Amino acid sequence: MPALRLMTFNVQLPSMVMAIGQGQDDSAAERAKSVTDAILALPLRDRPDVIAFNEVFNEDARKVLLQNLPAVWPNVVKKVDDGGAGEDSGLMLFSRLKFLMLPTLSPLFPANEYFYSTYVASAGPDAGARKAVAMVRVDTQGQPTTILFTHTQASYDSDNGENRGERRKQLDQIIEFVKTALGPSDADWKNVILVGDLNVKGDPDAVTNEWNEVFKSGQVELGKLFQDGWREHMHPPVSLDERDPGFTQRDTSTGQLNRFDYQCFKIIEPKTRQLVPHHMFQRLREISDHWSQEARIQLFSANCTPATAIDFLALPPVFVGPVTKAQSQARIAAVNVQHEGACQWLYVARPGTYSLFRDVGFELAMFGEGDLTNPLLRLDSISTAELPADVKAGLNRSTGLDPKGETIVTRTPFFIRARSKTEIGKGACKVAILTHRGESREMAIALLPHVEVDPQLPEGQTLGDDDRCWFRADIPTKFDMQPHTATFRLANRAKVPVTLTAEDAGSTPLLAPSPSASPEILAPLTSSGALDRVFLVLKRAALTDIQFTMLWKSPLTFMRLDKPLRLHIDDETGPDAIGDDTLRLDLTVDSEHLFTETWDNADAGEDWPDLQKKIRDVATAKNGGSVVSEIAFSSEISIGAIKLDGIAAHGSVVDFIRGLDEFDKDTEVRKASLTIVDPAGDGQITFACTLSKFPAGHG
Repeated sequence: MPALRLMTFNVQLPSMVMAIGQGQDDSAAERAKSVTDAILALPLRDRPDVIAFNEVFNEDARKVLLQNLPAVWPNVVKKVDDGGAGEDSGLMLFSRLKFLMLPTLSPLFPANEYFYSTYVASAGPDAGARKAVAMVRVDTQGQPTTILFTHTQASYDSDNGENRGERRKQLDQIIEFVKTALGPSDADWKNVILVGDLNVKGDPDAVTNEWNEVFKSGQVELGKLFQDGWREHMHPPVSLDERDPGFTQRDTSTGQLNRFDYQCFKIIEPKTRQLVPHHMFQRLREISDHWSQEARIQLFSANCTPATAIDFLALPPVFVGPVTKAQSQARIAAVNVQHEGACQWLYVARPGTYSLFRDVGFELAMFGEGDLTNPLLRLDSISTAELPADVKAGLNRSTGLDPKGETIVTRTPFFIRARSKTEIGKGACKVAILTHRGESREMAIALLPHVEVDPQLPEGQTLGDDDRCWFRADIPTKFDMQPHTATFRLANRAKVPVTLTAEDAGSTPLLAPSPSASPEILAPLTSSGALDRVFLVLKRAALTDIQFTMLWKSPLTFMRLDKPLRLHIDDETGPDAIGDDTLRLDLTVDSEHLFTETWDNADAGEDWPDLQKKIRDVATAKNGGSVVSEIAFSSEISIGAIKLDGIAAHGSVVDFIRGLDEFDKDTEVRKASLTIVDPAGDGQITFACTLSKFPAGHG
């Protein structure tokens, strides 16, 4: 069967009655258009085949989905509704694959393309909607796949423990429903997947034991039959802990991140008969309070998931050259893509600088172990012709490798995903990785800000031909395009004589050679304002000198545009039930204006619409159209807000978010809380953004 690309997405489309009850404006139709635009903009190869939506309660929003998606996904479950009082289930499904008739084993489920069962148990606000579980069977060629999609009982407390009993009853009803509908046939149970917002908190921040009770205790039948795809398969092969927590939801009032959305897979023995997620990820993060949960699904085979990845550094290196010389090392792994659209995974347990090559006809993507959604950025391209002769000779032992490779640098361990360049391609593939030792400019060890690097100089051997160790730093551009000084510190713990030099990309010297035995050698280099690439070269006096580390001390902080950024209306001015506010927001980074916009419909409990995307679009335009993932600054972000409606313009307020310093964490969410003064009653807004000491794309 081909790979199945499956998305579940709680799109937060309340009915007008629900929106008014929550004190919010009815913007569901606009959000639905944003949802369809975002899905249609996904790369063709990685568009989902099936999309299961939660919380489509708004009829105007439903019409928008039906107007925009069926051209690509023509098979539709428009509404799951038993016709009772109150809201329907909010479930909706679109499929590119045709629906197949489900078995008719029970008079409760006459012949149809989809079945459903409305939950009996419910509590709190959820009781106003007729939540349900529904079932369709899609034509995954040769081996039909049955998809259960649902949205179970929510909690409304900070610990997510409320209404746990009702949720448990609904999970039990799911199993009763599927057993009744499918009966005992192994063929009907073979490819069954359960997806949706289960409202079970499954990330490492959970303070209840509900996930364990559902999936591991043996007390809940659902956990005996299905496994949590994320927890089971999206972790390194060396640990059971998922380094990427798989968050799928952000609480709009507190900013707390949660994993509530699931794709659960039927447990079948032998394992080679199981459908498993070869890759899971969350791409759409800015439209709803939930993020899309997506998976590429195929039959199990060796090394097809991150959890079963090859431990690359455990493979023996390809040794070439004399034993008196150390140099960059190559390792080569052979993998086998056994099924159409399948993945093969490798895991590199050590941060560093690496160049990667693969067979013609295959492609690689690298992911930091803490982010399985956003690939690592390519630092550079590289050709085997550029490699030192001995290193090139080692790679040439493996025929079929494309001579064009790519270089990355990462501050965390990382995964390599290999797959065919086409959806139907499969077969054997070799992957080669060079670990950079720094013996030449081409094999330079890349530096990242604030990451101290031990070049691991060989004791008693020369490094390369001339025993010089090269480092490389790509000094980023500040948003205001002003120069700044990056300081490079060579720690010389043994206080032995050593020489540090520097040059630019054109080999122009930037730092005169000056031998020193100082315990710390500083090289301050001032950027031109644009991106600057510099090389630093360490030359030791003796082959026994190995106690050196290099550190790039950067004055920059990065406001990340690929992580949560929002302005939240905590309390609008005046009585919340009467009208809404008109606000203007002004953002300045260092001394450079970034963003200005007016919002004439600001209600308590809402976020400024599409703020993260709009800021990213502005920064991208300033960058000449190249998409940016962060904004670099050295001093502060200024947040200004003013209330424009009312008798006269009033309520102007400004606050600041400072850059990170050496005592701060590597990544922090920073907030500025602004009080807008108004005679009718003060308002409160909170601007929150994610700051990092590191640029995006490097783990």
